[in-house]
Amino acid sequence: MKRILIPVDGSERSLHSLDWAITILGPHEASFYVITVMDKQDEVRYAEQHGKRKPIPEEILAPAKQKLREYNYHTEVRYGAPAKEILKYAEEAQIDQIIMTKSTKKDWTRIIGSVTTYVVQHAKHIVTIVPE
Repeated sequence: MKRILIPVDGSERSLHSLDWAITILGPHEASFYVITVMDKQDEVRYAEQHGKRKPIPEEILAPAKQKLREYNYHTEVRYGAPAKEILKYAEEAQIDQIIMTKSTKKDWTRIIGSVTTYVVQHAKHIVTIVPE
């Protein structure tokens, strides 16, 4: 069974990678590992871009849990730099593939995003980028 890591950040767009993954992988083909990383700087950017506070971890993970109720899944909350924590958890959980949605930002990182770029450049795993 594949071990798939899906990072989510509280935006609808970040759930696209999960939606895409469950359309191609059945409940007996994959275990999902859903991570959210809380970062103080990211909370400020989120508020500026979305006009509201960043949801708390339980709120961020709730939609993923709902979508994965027929699957084997694990959730993880980390604190720190998102890209580094994603990669660290991928190693710890012995992940086979990381699936991410391209940037949720609308600034200079809009091509695929700074977190996604860092993960792609430093991952020892297969990384799949899902367009919005």
